[in-house]
Amino acid sequence: MDKCGLTPDEISFNTLLNGFYNNGCCDDAEKVWEMMKERNVEPGTKSYNAKLRGLVSRGSIEDAIGLIERMQKDGPKPDTVSYNELIRGYCNEGRLDEAKKVYDDLVKNECAPNRGTFHTLVPRLLEAGELDSALRCCDEILSRKCKVQCSLLQGVVTALVAASRVEEAKRIVELGRKNFYPRKGLRMPPCTREDMGLKMPPTGEDIDAEAETDWEDSAPDEEGCEEKDVSKNA
Repeated sequence: MDKCGLTPDEISFNTLLNGFYNNGCCDDAEKVWEMMKERNVEPGTKSYNAKLRGLVSRGSIEDAIGLIERMQKDGPKPDTVSYNELIRGYCNEGRLDEAKKVYDDLVKNECAPNRGTFHTLVPRLLEAGELDSALRCCDEILSRKCKVQCSLLQGVVTALVAASRVEEAKRIVELGRKNFYPRKGLRMPPCTREDMGLKMPPTGEDIDAEAETDWEDSAPDEEGCEEKDVSKNA
């Protein structure tokens, strides 16, 4: 860019930061930070989110916590993606109590949890048997009309049925169908443990990176979520 007479801006540097951190090249990423400082380019929230992602990916959760605290104090203010990275770090270490606290901080600081938040947290809650917490997340998903993959809610519904909490499972299915998912998507599973072989819902590690992509085909179009009636005797 310099040879062409172009001046790199924050977006240019963020592209480099994401590339280096996503590929584990933290030393190269630190050089980019130095370049930004030399050129008086002020790093924004996305710059710090790239660094958070790098810290979490290499297991430096304490450093990630310190970075979030610095952002809260001096700016730029952390956003949903910032908190998602910290939630991911705690979940990776099995520290679900801390992950849930970060979720509470996210909401308290007026950031809206997104599909990345829930796809990170809910599967880990189910794995740990924290069904009540997973159910509360489902209620948040539905009340906020957050477009998560249908399989995420299906995992909670299946776990509820396995725990003989059938009425709660029915409530999630009914609300889910009403909001987003047609009958062919979200459904009640068989009510016996032997017949339940559904896979766990996907985790949220890559959900934020896919935020602009279309979500699961089982979601209805904007015209509604009623299943079409196809007559066999056309």
